[in-house]
Amino acid sequence: DFAVSESHLSRRFKEVSGIGINEYITYVRIMNAEKLLRTKKMPITKVASACGFNDSNYFSTVFKRIKGITPLKYSKSNYDE
Repeated sequence: DFAVSESHLSRRFKEVSGIGINEYITYVRIMNAEKLLRTKKMPITKVASACGFNDSNYFSTVFKRIKGITPLKYSKSNYDE
């Protein structure tokens, strides 16, 4: 157990990294999704779930906002067989 409040940790994280902790977590999830989309033939819904997204539509929206392409298009153009 750490004696650090959630708000203090969040503030310190942003001071050190320059981005918010939620934004960082989302970025890491999308990086993991990229890896799955490149290396596994998985449905988008399973990739979303495996990366911590409960809603595949929300996952697709976030993925497109960060990567500039939908997960499906990314998968089709980057899949390593």
